[in-house]
Amino acid sequence: TALAALASPHAALKLLELAQSMLGPALTGFELMSQMCLSLVARHFTDCAAPFESPHPWCVLLESSDSQSEAHATERFDALMEQAFESGLIADALIAQSIAQSRRFWALRENISEAQAAEGKNIKHDISVPISSIGDFVESTNAAIAAAFPGVRMVVFGHLGDGNLH
Repeated sequence: TALAALASPHAALKLLELAQSMLGPALTGFELMSQMCLSLVARHFTDCAAPFESPHPWCVLLESSDSQSEAHATERFDALMEQAFESGLIADALIAQSIAQSRRFWALRENISEAQAAEGKNIKHDISVPISSIGDFVESTNAAIAAAFPGVRMVVFGHLGDGNLH
């Protein structure tokens, strides 16, 4: 399990493509989260501190499941993270060193909806978008909503691997 910091949903799509090519069916989790999501969770869940020393616009939670061995899984996952760094797809990454740390990473994702509700009134959605269109969709939709409703806070997250956004 890892958290990877990146610049945009477009970079997340490229990371997804790389992860799928290197891990294949062993890639079992790929969740996109905006910085706003992480900020809300950190504010409303004291046991969910901000994961990175400095904020990044977007983050992906990746998980790999391997039936061969822990060493095999670690080697493949480390190779993925190394290639993602070298190609400039990710700016920072944290790789879980234990099951407890993996659970803490997942808690960031799993607590987003409750943290959003704790902020007060909000509009939620659950929408499917073709995976290849997610980057453009998020950028154009966020810009249009921000123009129509100045000061709005976008809480964008979802299952990037299957094209589902919240």
